[in-house]
Order: sequence, then C-alpha cells, then structure tokens
Amino acid sequence: YYFLSFISPRSQYSAVDSNPLSVYVMHPFWNTIVKVRPPPALTGTAEHHCCQDFCS
Repeated sequence: YYFLSFISPRSQYSAVDSNPLSVYVMHPFWNTIVKVRPPPALTGTAEHHCCQDFCS
C-alpha cells in the first residue's frame, strides 16, 4: 500500500472551528440532537429517508 506510506501515525486533526454560526448555532444544535437520539439511530433514520425518497 504505497499511498499509505505518506500518512504519518503521529499526525492529528488540529483544526479549530471559530465560525460564529458554527460555535453558537450548529454545535449546540448537534449536541442536543445527539443527546436525544444517538448517532446509530440518526444513521438509521437517514437511511430510511434516503430509501423512502428513492422509492417515491
């Protein structure tokens, strides 16, 4: 796997999202949604809506 040789095991994601819309609207919204419905349930719901849209 030649292309994997460029990926360092020590590299980490270090971006900081400082956009006001993201900080004050999207993060609190997403945190509330995740508390109400865990991510696997969200994935199942999204798949259901995609299939429903495809079939209609």
